Amino acid sequence: MQGVALLKDFRAIEEEFGFPGTYSYAQEYLDFEQYVVFTRETFLSVFLSLVAVFAVILFITGSLFVTVLVGIAVLLVDYFLVALLFYWGLTFNSIVVINIVIALGLAVDYSAHIAHTYLTIVPPARCKTDAEKRSYKARTAIS
Repeated sequence: MQGVALLKDFRAIEEEFGFPGTYSYAQEYLDFEQYVVFTRETFLSVFLSLVAVFAVILFITGSLFVTVLVGIAVLLVDYFLVALLFYWGLTFNSIVVINIVIALGLAVDYSAHIAHTYLTIVPPARCKTDAEKRSYKARTAIS
């Protein structure tokens, strides 16, 4: 992006020729500054969200295996959305990042409810084998 390169050039010029403790300012610099830290802040935000999700789901389900499965499901949803950004021709901006973080929350909500229901449902007595019990629990959790 040209604005980021411009901002970095101004910083280099100020570092070399500017007075100590001073800096240049323009309204456009705020927009450019956003894109300087944008990628790092996006990854940090998504990573911290996933850590929080992992901790909460682990507390709710009490099962490390199910928590890992829910985490994988959430990662796949976000991966799919980021891939769609490329195919839709969208630029990576703050609105897109907010939607990705919201999608992460929605994916957690659905995946966690399905996983929790699967863990807590009690199969009826007519289910004799483990396969029948798992099938019943899976159908009920998804429904």
